[in-house]
Amino acid sequence: DGGGTFTVTEEGSEGHGATVTITVKEDEKEYLEEARIRQVLKKYSSFVPYPIELNGERVEVQKAIWSHEPSQVSADEHEEFFKHLTSGFEAPLHTLHYRADAPLQLQSLLYVPKYHTEKFGLGRMAPAIDLYCRKVLISKEWGWPDWLRFVKGVVDCEDLPLNVSREGGTDEKVKLKLRESVVRRLIAEFEKIKNKKKEKWEELWKEYGHFFKEGACQDYPNQLRISKLLMWQTSKGDGLSTFDDYVGRLSPDQKEIYYLNCKSKEDGMSSPYREGVEGEVILCTHSVDDFVMSNLGTYEGRKIVSLEKGFSDDDASGGEDVVAFVKSVLGERVLEVKPTSRLSKSPALVVDHESGAVRRMMSLVDTSHGDAPAPLPPVKLVVNPEHPILKGAVALGGEVAEKVVEQVLENAVMTAGLGDGSVGGGVERIEWMMERLVAEKKE
Repeated sequence: DGGGTFTVTEEGSEGHGATVTITVKEDEKEYLEEARIRQVLKKYSSFVPYPIELNGERVEVQKAIWSHEPSQVSADEHEEFFKHLTSGFEAPLHTLHYRADAPLQLQSLLYVPKYHTEKFGLGRMAPAIDLYCRKVLISKEWGWPDWLRFVKGVVDCEDLPLNVSREGGTDEKVKLKLRESVVRRLIAEFEKIKNKKKEKWEELWKEYGHFFKEGACQDYPNQLRISKLLMWQTSKGDGLSTFDDYVGRLSPDQKEIYYLNCKSKEDGMSSPYREGVEGEVILCTHSVDDFVMSNLGTYEGRKIVSLEKGFSDDDASGGEDVVAFVKSVLGERVLEVKPTSRLSKSPALVVDHESGAVRRMMSLVDTSHGDAPAPLPPVKLVVNPEHPILKGAVALGGEVAEKVVEQVLENAVMTAGLGDGSVGGGVERIEWMMERLVAEKKE
């Protein structure tokens, strides 16, 4: 840990150089073994430009190609170095090699692989940008952003102090400034790819899109720039759109950005939550999307609104008999029941709820700890008082009408993606109503 002592004495010796004699503690004798010494040399001194010999044998040293002029490094050299760095067999998808003199003097060589290993179930990747000072490894763990863990490479900064304990004794302020500088430059490179190399960006997004969504939630200083890189399916067209694409197509009357959590585009296009909404809707089909939208909140002054929570401006009135009957049947299973004029095909919807994706994730956490999933809390329900199912139920009254209303609630819960069996009895209820219908036909 660099906490020991040493003595410097004058010695008469032939030629240049110095002799370093190390006394090893009893419990550290592994460092006298040739294999262990080679491991240390490979880890910290693979790119030192001076000859290193061990027991009379020259230790193989790699070329530190990041220190060369970027224009002088060939694609083949980059591929060879990338394979050495990752112990892989494929060329990188994209390479960023640059030098900078301000705010720090640095040389950086960053690679985006063609694929990442997390999708193969191999566990979460660790950040893999090694920090060097004058070609000597300083640290593998220096605070590189977690959302950029898919990027591999090297950053070499001459402004870092090269001290004896290279595992963590460097100046934190310098490292912070260095990290911010490299991340900004990398984001600028992603912006360049998106704007000028559409096919490559689509390939990169397909493989690493969820990492950028993580970044939009984690990297607040760069949140706006990252959010401009995000891509979504929408209710218009078959391709992916950025927020800027979406905003550029909005009518002058639409001031908000609408989004809807759904399992697929097909599911979103047929969702009752789109009823009464004329504007384009972003379709969020991944579980992390709701976290992203909630964290962003706004985009360049426009509020981001979930259609599942967007009935607050609905000032519909009337239908007191329907509302009262639904409340009486459902009791404590609903927080409130309100009429809406937005629904046309559907009798009711659950609104202002936690997203189904969030609820499913929380249920997985509960079950992984051996706990039963939390029961569904009381919900807010909006009803279409003109819908024939609800009007018919009020007119019919009795047990059949109550079963109908309970089924309407369960359908609304399922539509919201909240169904976990807590409302319960759906199949039995439907079968009961079918039996009654058959019995009435026989009569």
